[in-house]
Amino acid sequence: RRYLSIDLYDEFMEDLLEDDRARPTEVYQRISSKWLGQFRIPISTIYLNQRIEGTFEIKTPPILFGYTRSTTGTEAPEYTSMLIGSSLPDMRELTHISLFISLEPNVEIPTFDTHGLECIELEQTKAR
Repeated sequence: RRYLSIDLYDEFMEDLLEDDRARPTEVYQRISSKWLGQFRIPISTIYLNQRIEGTFEIKTPPILFGYTRSTTGTEAPEYTSMLIGSSLPDMRELTHISLFISLEPNVEIPTFDTHGLECIELEQTKAR
């Protein structure tokens, strides 16, 4: 694995109790979660920088069933564009997440001493 993958889920509880008289003594609930998207960052980036902070785009599916996009500002989101080769509208807009990732304690980046290693290159190449 060369990436740190962060999956974003929406978790909600569904009440399964049908009889309101039993509500004080019994609890029947189902916890469900829906996948909203994923963010991947190379582990080498975290390792070399030791700390990453910022706002990153989350890869989301084209349509999130059961969700509506809230309007921000005065403009309503447009869902009129069509996917090529598909009859479903592309309801996806860019979704972002703000993260702060750090390695603690700080990890020293190792240095490799190649001076004592044998070289199998031609003498002309070594002379350059």
